[in-house]
Amino acid sequence: MYYSIGIWLNEERHYYYPGFREHFRFPWQKRSLEEEVPIMSEIEQEERQTYFQNRSREAGFNGLSLLHRLNPLYQFNILTDIVFDAMHLLPLNVVKNHLLKLLASEAINERELALKLKQMPWSTDYRSSRLPVNFEFMGYWKAEEFQKLAYPASEFVFNGLLDGEEYKVWAPVPRMVEFVFNAGRDGWTDDMIQKFQRLSWRYCILVEEHFGTQACVINLHNLVHFHEDISRFSAPDNYWCTQFERAVSRYV
Repeated sequence: MYYSIGIWLNEERHYYYPGFREHFRFPWQKRSLEEEVPIMSEIEQEERQTYFQNRSREAGFNGLSLLHRLNPLYQFNILTDIVFDAMHLLPLNVVKNHLLKLLASEAINERELALKLKQMPWSTDYRSSRLPVNFEFMGYWKAEEFQKLAYPASEFVFNGLLDGEEYKVWAPVPRMVEFVFNAGRDGWTDDMIQKFQRLSWRYCILVEEHFGTQACVINLHNLVHFHEDISRFSAPDNYWCTQFERAVSRYV
């Protein structure tokens, strides 16, 4: 985990993390567990609600995690040993939020998009599970629909619907989704991890410059650190919970 300098906009009560182009050249300083534990303890013991909220927002902690109890026995570091959830980070945040921005700005024609999605030539393997074909019910889509919209569908359905500038911003998304949910499931090489890292930085830089500071939310910021989890813990499908959620759904 790094020291990420955010911007607090009080009128919107939201925290933003801009400056991707600058921080690509000058990375944030890494956090030290030894320095952060006293801060976590201080926040946890704070009884003044307003001060607690401000301090928590600045430090990024709500208190001392119970998982820190594993540190003396197993050297578990809560700053580096907790992984990002790829299912939520990519399909339900990056893909979904970008699509909503395109629709809100009318950069893409909703009716034409719905028509092209129904014309998408899905393979037999894809047809055996959920597909993003009923665009009018997008509010009920799960991670699987947004994942498949990004890859493989978007390169077909967005062709001719997005102008060059809009598509340039979107272009890294299908490749990142392809890496995580397709190619990477057969194993990640160092070259693949480096390419994913460059794609994530490129996407974050372009999103900030195209949509502005308000697009620089924490989920976008987390994307530039996602490759670190893959380097340390291997492919995300080793530890995400998609298959368990699907199994519980079938049992119910």
